[in-house]
Amino acid sequence: MATYRTCDALVEALRDFGVRYFFSVSGANIEPVHDSIYLYGCRRLISVLAKHESGAAFMADAHARVHKTLGVCGSTSGGAMLNLLAGVAEANAESVPLLALVGQPPTSLWGKGAFQDSSGIGRALNAVELFRQVSKYTGLIHKPDEALAHLEEAITVSLSGRPGASVLLLPRDVLLSEIPGGKSGSLAIRSYRASSPVDEKTLGALARTFSQSKRPVLILGHGVLRSIKHDRIIEFAERHSVPTVVTLSGKGAFPNRHRLFRGVLSVSGHPTAIRTIAEADVVFLIGAGLNLMTRAPLGDILQGKRLVYINADDDYIDRIANPDLKVLGDAGEIISSLLEWLEVDSTPIPVSLETPIDLDLEQVEPLVLARKPDDSARHSCTPTSLTMFEAMQALRDIIPYGAHLLIDAGNAGATACHLLPCPEEGTFATALGMGGMGWAVAGSVGAALSPRDEDPRVTIVITGDGALLMNGNEINTIVAHQLPVIMIVLNNAAHGMCITRQTLFFDSRFEAVEYPEVNAEIFARSLGGTLGIHTARVTSPQELREVFSRFVAEKKPALIDVPVIKDEVPPFTPFLAAARDLVAMK
Repeated sequence: MATYRTCDALVEALRDFGVRYFFSVSGANIEPVHDSIYLYGCRRLISVLAKHESGAAFMADAHARVHKTLGVCGSTSGGAMLNLLAGVAEANAESVPLLALVGQPPTSLWGKGAFQDSSGIGRALNAVELFRQVSKYTGLIHKPDEALAHLEEAITVSLSGRPGASVLLLPRDVLLSEIPGGKSGSLAIRSYRASSPVDEKTLGALARTFSQSKRPVLILGHGVLRSIKHDRIIEFAERHSVPTVVTLSGKGAFPNRHRLFRGVLSVSGHPTAIRTIAEADVVFLIGAGLNLMTRAPLGDILQGKRLVYINADDDYIDRIANPDLKVLGDAGEIISSLLEWLEVDSTPIPVSLETPIDLDLEQVEPLVLARKPDDSARHSCTPTSLTMFEAMQALRDIIPYGAHLLIDAGNAGATACHLLPCPEEGTFATALGMGGMGWAVAGSVGAALSPRDEDPRVTIVITGDGALLMNGNEINTIVAHQLPVIMIVLNNAAHGMCITRQTLFFDSRFEAVEYPEVNAEIFARSLGGTLGIHTARVTSPQELREVFSRFVAEKKPALIDVPVIKDEVPPFTPFLAAARDLVAMK
C-alpha cells in the first residue's frame, strides 16, 4: 500500500462524514484526490466525472438541494478552477451547502512561473480573494497538519446558519505529503441541525401577532425546505386554515395541490398569490427573502400590512422592507414552537378569504406576438411547432409521483415554473441565484443520484435548446450512470427570452439571439455512445404525453425534442404589460 498522504486523510474524512459523490473533472493538481478515492473511497465515496467544471458544480448544487445534504465538487487549477465559479456563486447565493475542492500548483513554484499559478504573487491571479467573493468560507491549506482543521471549518460554515458554499484550495505538494501515523480520525463537525430554541419573549410576541390577525397568509421560501421540522409548517397551516403562498425557489415547500395552496409569488407566478396577499392583514414571510424576482409583482401591496419575518438571517430584508417582527433561526423549529404555544394558549382562528380554492393561472391560452411583415421569414416555424404553453399543459397532470423536477433558465423555464406543479412527494428546483443557463441539464445528474443505496428517482428536466447547448455534454454523464433522467427540450433555434425582450423593448431589432436549428435527437444520440439514450421528436400534445409516459415507465436516460415557436410571450410579469398591444391570440 502507498504511504498515507494528506489527500488520503481528506478523502477518508469525507467518506466517513457521509459524502457519497465527488462531482469533478480531473487534472494534474486534483489528481491526488482522485487517487485517494480509488484507494480509500471503498465505494462509499464515488467519483462522478463531469464533462465541464461548471457542470460538476451544478451537479453538486442540485444534489445538495434535492437531497438536503452537502454537495461536493472539485477541479484542478487554472481555467478549470475558473469554470467552477458560476456554480459556486449560484450555490452561495441560493443558500445551498456546497464544498469545492480546488487543486493548486505546488507551493514551491508560487510566484516563479508555475503553470496555472493563482498564488496572488506578482501578477498571478489570487485564488483566495477570487473565491472569497462567491463563498461563505475559503481556506488555503499550507501544511498537511492543517488539512483536517480546514475541512472541518469549511463544512461547518457551509452547513450552519444560512447555508452556503465553502472552498478549499489544495496545493499539490501538500496533498501528496505523507502524514505520520497513517490515520485521519473522524470529523468533529457541529450539526447544522442543532436545536436553536426561540426565547419566550419573542415567541410570545409572535403568538400574539398571529392570534390578533384576522386574515393571515404564509409566504414560504426555500429556507423552509432545509428546515429541521418542515412538516410542522404544513401542520401549522392546516391546523389554523392559513392560506399559503410559496416563492419560486420554495415551490416544493408546500403541497401544490393542497386546499390551502394559493400559488407562486414570482415574476412567473400566479395572480391568486397576489390577491391572497392583497387581502391579508398580516403576512408571515417564512424561510424566504423578498428578492426582486419574488417581490416585483407585489408593487405596493405590502404597505399598511404587518410583516413578520422568520428566517435564518436578515441579510437584506431591512433594505427592502420594514418587518414589524423579526425572528431569526430555523423556520421549522420556530413554527413548531409557535404551534405548541398556540395549542396551549389559544384556539385556532377560522380564516376565510375571497380567493377561491381553485388555483387560477396567468394565462388560459398561449400569447403569441404579432409579427411585422418583414419579420415573417426570420420568425417562421413549421406547421407542427407547438407553443411552450401547449407542451407544458400536456405534461401538467402526468408528472410522476416522487419525481425530481428541475427547471432551466429562459422562456422555457418561466413557462414551466408557472404551469407545472411540484410533483407530489417529489422536489422542484431552479437556479435563481446567478440564473445560469444549463444549470438543470447538468444538475439532473446530482438530483438523480441518491446519497443512499436506493434506486434513483425519475428526474425531469425542462430546458431550452440554448441551455442545452451550454451544458448538453453532460448527457454523456447521465448515460454513463444510466440515470432515469428525461430531458424535455423546448427547441426554437433561439434564446427565446432575448427574442421576447428585443421584440417588446427594442422594436424587433434582433441581434445575437438566433442560430441554426439544433437537432437535439441526433445531438443526444451522439453523446449516448454504446450505452445509448432513448430519444424522440414530438409534434403534438398527445404525442408528447404518450412518449413522456413511455419514457417514465422505462426509467432510462431519455430526451424529447419539442419544436416550439419563437414568438410566444411567457407568463413573465415584466413582459405582459409591454406585450398587451402586440399580442395576437393564437
